[in-house]
Amino acid sequence: MKKRDSDWPVFLGEVITNWRSIGAVAPSSRRLARDVASMIPYAQSGDAPRRILEIGAGTGRFTDEIVRRMGPDDSLVIYEPTDAFASYLVKSIEHDPIWSQRHIELRRMLFPEKVDGEKYDYAVCGLPLNNLDPEIVDQVLTAFSTCLDKGGSMAYFEYCQARNILMKISTPDERRRFREIDSVMDGYVDRFRVKKTTTFLNIPPAWVHTLKFPEEMTA
Repeated sequence: MKKRDSDWPVFLGEVITNWRSIGAVAPSSRRLARDVASMIPYAQSGDAPRRILEIGAGTGRFTDEIVRRMGPDDSLVIYEPTDAFASYLVKSIEHDPIWSQRHIELRRMLFPEKVDGEKYDYAVCGLPLNNLDPEIVDQVLTAFSTCLDKGGSMAYFEYCQARNILMKISTPDERRRFREIDSVMDGYVDRFRVKKTTTFLNIPPAWVHTLKFPEEMTA
């Protein structure tokens, strides 16, 4: 895997100017990227083409792991609305020796715009869900369940105990928002989570949740 030390200036610039939408204090570690992408098997000769979705790619730490698991007939759609991050991703798509050999579409827009009717086999979510409104979290997870409803899987991460810690030090309005996010997330986790792992080699440590949606979704 190529070294991505050069993404630090881009990452820090966005943290300073727009921390709420970034929701991180450091880029994700290689270990976290591996754990999040681990649900996607490495492509084997003769495999049917797979469609993969990534939301909130940032500077592409997770994308690096995804593209290494892709075969020549697989395709990846990336949603990244932040201009600085999207521009950084374009450079990798055009010049990285691995990325440039893959079918990658970058959408500089908010998910789930344009996703209606599309179907994917795997999805990776890098959005800072704790920083969003509960209604947006529900909208995002609903969109995932719709485009992955034929047995597809998704993975997302959250910093260990983040909501519990933040609820203790936040304003009443923020505590209410975190409780509502908890309620939304629990509804999906209780029904669809198949795996939870802890990644200690990250700043800060993180939980990785893997959800699998059944062949036939029920209300």
